[in-house]
Amino acid sequence: MSDTNEPLTTLYNMAYLAGYFDAKANINLSPVGQRYQLTVNMAHRNFDILNMFKTAYGGNITPNQNTYIYQVSATKAENMLRNLLPHLILKKELVECALDYRSLVGFKAEDVAKEKVDLLNLFSALKELLYEKS
Repeated sequence: MSDTNEPLTTLYNMAYLAGYFDAKANINLSPVGQRYQLTVNMAHRNFDILNMFKTAYGGNITPNQNTYIYQVSATKAENMLRNLLPHLILKKELVECALDYRSLVGFKAEDVAKEKVDLLNLFSALKELLYEKS
């Protein structure tokens, strides 16, 4: 990356973060009680690269043996995905699906139940295809 004082939202930095995200990020919609929570996590030996994501989007970094794990969830994860989406290549469809699911939050469960199930099934299928290729 360029100068560390440069805002993380410049086009260059957004493209850099998106490229790293495409390569390393794991996106999940995980059941928590009666709902699904959006989480994003990444692991790397270099703390600084993960700290760029934490600085830009919040979340937490925890040490784990010889690596660090960055995790962000819910609204912060959604904001990250929305910001990175225009720059993504590999995970673009998966992110679009996760954001579509998040857009249903706040509606009555019975009004969007079928849409949620359909999006969860699509999310699972996209994730399976994505990781099958790598």
